[in-house]
Amino acid sequence: MKYTIRIFGYGSEVAFGHVDQETKERLIEAVDGGQELYEAVQDPDVLGTDWYEVSDVYRNFNANDEFNIEITDETGETIFEARAFDLQDNEEETIEYEYFNSEDLDEDLLLMSVAGEKGTFFISEFEDESFDLSKLKITIMGEIGTNDFYIDDMVSKVRYGGELLESLDMSTDNKSFDAYISM
Repeated sequence: MKYTIRIFGYGSEVAFGHVDQETKERLIEAVDGGQELYEAVQDPDVLGTDWYEVSDVYRNFNANDEFNIEITDETGETIFEARAFDLQDNEEETIEYEYFNSEDLDEDLLLMSVAGEKGTFFISEFEDESFDLSKLKITIMGEIGTNDFYIDDMVSKVRYGGELLESLDMSTDNKSFDAYISM
């Protein structure tokens, strides 16, 4: 039987990456000229590209660690639904953690941008004779950021029966934007 998994709630589009010194100086100049940093980062004329392209360190677009999950069968009937909180430390060990490593990160030219979003972050399909919660593993990336700028933990991978599930669709609305660079 084919099943559809949907993860929804609040989350973010995150891009952490390095800019060159000239770009950093343009950002500082824009801020000194009266723009907020988050406005300057979203201006391709100042940044030199779209903010989400500055992502050589980390990039993710997914739900935070307070998501909702729904599994439907091929008839569209909901056969399982839960909040992330209900899946933490459950018998099936559904939630797994990995951690962002900022130890060797050169923060001087590191630009960190986050667009807060609400909606459906992940839709995928899998097949099995019957849905088995013990086969579902959701990996949460924790401690994303540096000492100066930190964001919520986020979903980073979804697997069923050992197979990595790829997101087939998403639909979110932007709710906020924030950026940080050491000045």
